[in-house]
Amino acid sequence: MSSPRWKRTESILLLPIIILLFASGCATLHPHQAEHLVACFRAGKPASIYNATSLEMKDALLLRSRFVEILIKDWGPIAGYKAALTNPKAQEKFGVKEPVDGILLSGMLHESGAEISIRSGTRLMCEADLAVRVAKPGLEHVDDAMDCLDYLDAVYPFIEVPGHLLHRDIKPTGAILTAINAGAHFGVLGVPIALENTPATAQRLENFTASLRTPSGDSLTRGTGGLLLGHPLKAVLWLAQSLHKQGIQVKPGDILSLGSLTRMVHPMPGMELSAVYEGLDPAGPVSVRISFVE
Repeated sequence: MSSPRWKRTESILLLPIIILLFASGCATLHPHQAEHLVACFRAGKPASIYNATSLEMKDALLLRSRFVEILIKDWGPIAGYKAALTNPKAQEKFGVKEPVDGILLSGMLHESGAEISIRSGTRLMCEADLAVRVAKPGLEHVDDAMDCLDYLDAVYPFIEVPGHLLHRDIKPTGAILTAINAGAHFGVLGVPIALENTPATAQRLENFTASLRTPSGDSLTRGTGGLLLGHPLKAVLWLAQSLHKQGIQVKPGDILSLGSLTRMVHPMPGMELSAVYEGLDPAGPVSVRISFVE
């Protein structure tokens, strides 16, 4: 299997956010909050957020920027971005009304068949997701979501393994979820499927089905592309525009994770799962596989 190709974007992309937010102040942030989040992320232990209930989005973005800047030392440069809570059921579960975005680092992305330790993160979960690859610049200036296809060259079967970094007693908000980088932790990419800017491609993206399955073929949970803001391309556009507001432009080669297609499954040692996609590739069903160890 060929290795997934993603753009290794330099961390300098975070600087516009940092400069902007320093200018506006960060009164609700503890000076060592980012270091605390990183330490807990590395240790797989739950973290706290100073003044979590009053955290504002501008401070959450600053905290995430610091958090990711430190993580880059261990996890490599930026490989792409994620849109989280694009599925209405996920928004309901976390009690928020709109998606949030996060930053993917190269060390977070693995090939199909990856083995993940359940101790490598805090409250790890597993879900069938969808990812696309950016082909050319300018995505943030698109007005119609269907026109996003002209800026993408591949779609991936994708299993995401997000982690809920925070203590259970912290009630999630959009700002809190942003501060912990939308739970970005691991993702497993299948073989890329070429995309063409055609109505048939747009229809496949909306109507395909994805299911998480056991080795025996039992389906644990399933969903369709239309769960992602009504169409995956709407999630692409939302993510590109949300990042653009923060001073970030997606680049050719960036991987964009578009949100959960299925409910989350709690991984256990020895568990093996496949995400099977039907209708995504005109050549037939495709899948991506993951296994979990202690």
